[in-house]
Amino acid sequence: DVSARVLEEKNTKEFFSILAHQVKSPIAAEEMLLNVLMKQDGHFTQEHRNILQQIQEAHAHLAELVRDLTALARIDTLHPAPLTNKLYALRPLLDEISKEVASAFVRNKELIGISSERVVTPAVAQTVLREIMQNIIANAARYSEGIVRVSVISKEHEAVIVCQDKGIGIPKSEQAHIFQPFFRASNAKEYKIGTGLGLYVAKKLADDSGCKIWFSSYPGKKTTFFVSIPLRQR
Repeated sequence: DVSARVLEEKNTKEFFSILAHQVKSPIAAEEMLLNVLMKQDGHFTQEHRNILQQIQEAHAHLAELVRDLTALARIDTLHPAPLTNKLYALRPLLDEISKEVASAFVRNKELIGISSERVVTPAVAQTVLREIMQNIIANAARYSEGIVRVSVISKEHEAVIVCQDKGIGIPKSEQAHIFQPFFRASNAKEYKIGTGLGLYVAKKLADDSGCKIWFSSYPGKKTTFFVSIPLRQR
């Protein structure tokens, strides 16, 4: 029954929303305490530092899960989002997202490099594009062994954002499933972080906002995601 499925989906999203809201405050308190402990690094033995590192990674995974569940619960409210008259440039948005993502990965603060040919103005609501690119860039940073390269190729009516990592790649037999909710490639499961929701949310928002997402991947070498976005016309 269609109405029953719709109601079940609505209840599931409400559950995710309530759950994410309830755990946000404890996670924020945990992060504050971890930051205080990390500042006392000089008083710890190497064993203590290793334990703190593990705790910090576990905390990052939990915070990421809550963020993804929140995005999943909000997906219908994010789009269709009205395109306001407020203009914004693409490059500063990508710079801001990249700094946020890089700071979440304690192993490497200089994680993401961005290049852009010229100033372009997206014809996509900023909240929507932020969510899309935050998921795409975070996914690349999570599995990359080197710097993540983000570039923008400008065309007359669209721009293509290219996000390339030097990571584990996606097995060819699993590539068709990569945008399914909660799916994680078999070679990604050895990583403690990752929820299997980020790419699903990005693809859903892109499809609903006139954007396109596709990728190419070479297992054991690299993965490149492409995001095509419409531009405002002068």
